[in-house]
Amino acid sequence: MKIRNNRGVTLVELMIVVAVLAIISTIAFPIYNGYVQKTRRVAATAELIEIGQLMESFYIKSTGAPTYAPTGFSAGDDASSYFPQLAGSRAEKYYSITIDSAGGSGYVIKAQLKSGFEDSKCGSTLTINQAGVRTVTNSSESACSW
Repeated sequence: MKIRNNRGVTLVELMIVVAVLAIISTIAFPIYNGYVQKTRRVAATAELIEIGQLMESFYIKSTGAPTYAPTGFSAGDDASSYFPQLAGSRAEKYYSITIDSAGGSGYVIKAQLKSGFEDSKCGSTLTINQAGVRTVTNSSESACSW
């Protein structure tokens, strides 16, 4: 009787490996995607806070009647048009960051998620005002905060 040396991988072994990889990927991808969304959200919130600090600085340095509104301001303007150092930031790839209102009494800065991107946890819009009040709109979870 001859003993055969089996070399290679059987079809069953290959199918088991493919099944294990499929299971691992179905678990890992949503977790990875959640971390990507969180990273984008953190970049946007950091930029909102930075713009708020720049607005406060502008308010302190303004001559005449104190105001938060930069020269030529109009509601809904892109924040990077007033603060060029923010142009091309990481957050601007995924969020449209605008100054919704600004004047003598305060400001509202908004980060709206651009189309084609999603944030399954915290919705699409983050805002901050002169009092530091942070809000999240279109959120699916009430516990979402930044």
